[in-house]
Amino acid sequence: MKIILSGMGWWNRGLKYLLKDQVAYIVSRHLNKPIENAPIDANLLFEASGDVLFGVECCLWAFERGIDVVTANIEMDATVGWILAKKAKEFGVRYGFCDGDQPGCIGKLIKEVRQYQVDPLIVGMTKSFLDFHQTPDKVMNFVNIDITPQMACSFADGTKTSYEMVSVANAFDFDILNNYYKIDKIENILDCYKNISNKVINTVMLPKSSGIFVIGTTTKLIVKECLQWLKIPNSNNLYLFYKPYHLGFLDGQNCQIVGISKYERARCVAFAKRNIKSGNLLNKAGSFDIYGQPLNIIDAQKYLPAGFSSYVRSKINIQVDSPIELDDVELEENIATRLWRENVSDNCTSLY
Repeated sequence: MKIILSGMGWWNRGLKYLLKDQVAYIVSRHLNKPIENAPIDANLLFEASGDVLFGVECCLWAFERGIDVVTANIEMDATVGWILAKKAKEFGVRYGFCDGDQPGCIGKLIKEVRQYQVDPLIVGMTKSFLDFHQTPDKVMNFVNIDITPQMACSFADGTKTSYEMVSVANAFDFDILNNYYKIDKIENILDCYKNISNKVINTVMLPKSSGIFVIGTTTKLIVKECLQWLKIPNSNNLYLFYKPYHLGFLDGQNCQIVGISKYERARCVAFAKRNIKSGNLLNKAGSFDIYGQPLNIIDAQKYLPAGFSSYVRSKINIQVDSPIELDDVELEENIATRLWRENVSDNCTSLY
């Protein structure tokens, strides 16, 4: 297999080392290595730039040349992944997100749980820290050669987790439950969902954790007996399946598509991190300007996707912690925003 790596951050630096014999080209703006110079006989593009516009440009280049795309660029997937999946199908290739990051690991665990004849009801991830108003200057202790201040800040302010929840919702048909329960041990998670009857994805605050979970139910007596005998945590016919970790590129090196966004069931919406004045150019998530929060599309249609926040100028004063409305900003015209505009009106919202 001949692989093109797009982006040279933490993820693809690991893949370059692990898959060195298969890497044919590395796309990088910083190294002045454009996608146009990549070999067209490659089998796969692994897109992990973390940039929405750059990622879209690379994906479309690959589709037009019959090359499949696997992505760890969850910022892009949560914003336009459902459109890219449709585009890929038009060109007879595949697009989807990879194993190793939390959305892919949740997808694998969903499949595993279904094999046990257990129906996944609540899925999600655990997180140990959250501050919506975190800023890049406050996270410098977590910055290194692979992690920029913006990246570290997007982890801390919840935006990265929000992108991941949206990608899972769009790929596996779950609704967003946006309440951040706090628990002190994972077994207590079952008490949080006693009254849940629809399929939801949620993030739970748990000290010193970055795991994933699936909570399922079953009507099969023999399955119940087996799970209880094997001491799978359970309560009120809810069974907890939990992995306390995810392994990033160590799992991602299999280059497999684990999830494919079907339509925009949810959106990561940009919220003002501080008071924003009319005429301001905004910066991307993980900056001083915005943080992202996941909303079901029925509640999100009039709001700006967080993945586009660096391509807008405010037209009015926007108060801190307000969701940013599309009508209140000027959205730059580029290939990513144009693709989104052309498709957003056709989005399937019939489930609502």
